[in-house]
Amino acid sequence: MADYGTIQQAKEKIIDLILEFTINNTDEDISNYRRYVDPNTGQIITGTLPDDNTSTILYEKDYRETGFDPTLIEIVDTIVEQCVGFDPDGDVYTINEDALGWHYIPYGNDCTDIPNGEAVISFNGTQGDATHTGCSEPYGSMGCAPAGTGTQEIELILTPEVLSSLSQFISFTQQQTDIDEGLAEDVLDRRIYELFPSQVTKMEEINKFFADYSKLKGDPPAWDIDYNEDGENDHWSTTEADDQYTEDHDTTYAPDDFSGYIPRLNEDAVEGADNQTLQWLRDDLDTFLKDIDTPLDADVEDDLPVYTSQSGGYLKFRGLNQAIIIRSTEGEDVGLQNYTTDGFTITMWVRFLDKVSTGTLFNYGNPLREQNPTGFMLETFHVTDTDRYLRLVLRDQGGYLRDSHVGMPNYDRLNTTADTTDLPAYESNSSYLDSYTKIPVDFSEWFFVVASFDAIDIDEDESFATYTNYFAPDGATNLKNSPEFWRGNVTPGGDSSTPGTWTHQSGYGAKCKVEVISKTDLLRARGFKAQ
Repeated sequence: MADYGTIQQAKEKIIDLILEFTINNTDEDISNYRRYVDPNTGQIITGTLPDDNTSTILYEKDYRETGFDPTLIEIVDTIVEQCVGFDPDGDVYTINEDALGWHYIPYGNDCTDIPNGEAVISFNGTQGDATHTGCSEPYGSMGCAPAGTGTQEIELILTPEVLSSLSQFISFTQQQTDIDEGLAEDVLDRRIYELFPSQVTKMEEINKFFADYSKLKGDPPAWDIDYNEDGENDHWSTTEADDQYTEDHDTTYAPDDFSGYIPRLNEDAVEGADNQTLQWLRDDLDTFLKDIDTPLDADVEDDLPVYTSQSGGYLKFRGLNQAIIIRSTEGEDVGLQNYTTDGFTITMWVRFLDKVSTGTLFNYGNPLREQNPTGFMLETFHVTDTDRYLRLVLRDQGGYLRDSHVGMPNYDRLNTTADTTDLPAYESNSSYLDSYTKIPVDFSEWFFVVASFDAIDIDEDESFATYTNYFAPDGATNLKNSPEFWRGNVTPGGDSSTPGTWTHQSGYGAKCKVEVISKTDLLRARGFKAQ
């Protein structure tokens, strides 16, 4: 019993057993079935070597390589499948040579169902041969299963092709001289100065490719009509001119093997070389240049008029948290005390001059102070060098905290009035960062900011209580995750299974809202070109 680390080693052992049995139990001289090269014709011949100097054809030991009889391969595969044990834990293939056996049945006149002159190696688990009853008795009983188990008989007919394949495994002369050393001394120069050629660089290969292409592309056609009327000729006026160019240009129609150029069209390609035409080359290059053919930003002439500013100037605050309030001097009401019941809208033009400034753009009181928080604030903050955020935070009439964040695909909008932390969304969970209004970092751009608190027409509490599990217009997203619902642009459906519809003002969503538009986009929307 022997173990083998791979199935290939097990199969090679089976080949060795077949070869050993055939040599020991038959009269066949397997060496007579070797393949060799006829020194006169160069043809591969199977038979007895004519002399010791004849070159024998050898194949890789892997019996599946070209040159091995498919019947032998099939028999070996069957034996391994039925009679070789495999231990997956040890990853070994086991052949029990004591229990694995063969018997040889020479063909006689009473074996009418077997071709004359051939022999059978039978491999089974019982003595005798049911298929060939009447043939000579086998030399012994050797099989891969106990007698009477019904193991299927495996037969290998020793045809010349099988014997030729087996001949590859017998010993052969390890050294053989086919060279006339005296003649070689006279003809060959044994002074070797360089064993390996210098390595060609990629740039050298590219240079050679373009040099070859320049030489093989030929001259472009001499078109004689301007088909698309763009000022350049792009077609022939007759099919005869087209045909004449093809015959004079393409190597397909060249009079000899040393004339002509790369065929222009696929239909005129050399037989068996469909991918060697100028048309194929053009189509292949297109797959590498799609971004050139379809640029993202088309060059469209901007003929809009330039906007002329109507204001004589602007008031500049050199730092955040610097501001003034201009109001009527009559009375003490600055117009903000009733914001919790009346609501408000604040607008301003803002330009940020650095990436790091944070602070309040506008405030009335402080909604986040620990003692008696009240009022509201419009503030800006940044987290990265590429994004800046704006948000509105306030205390409502009941003293509850509200802010301007919206829902996101992976996060429901936070109900700040019910949140026990009594903090804005970002302070409660930093994952809510992108739920606030974001503006790009552009030091040259002005932004128009609109911050509003709708205390009358927006029912934020009802939005949470009833509609957060309703569906958005896409039919897949819940309203609690829909940014547009919290901006007031989605009217809920009639029930929880009906998707909502788009609208300019639904009456639902967040009471606090911050919207931003750049000066460039605003002027373009109004039909002007920004300076």
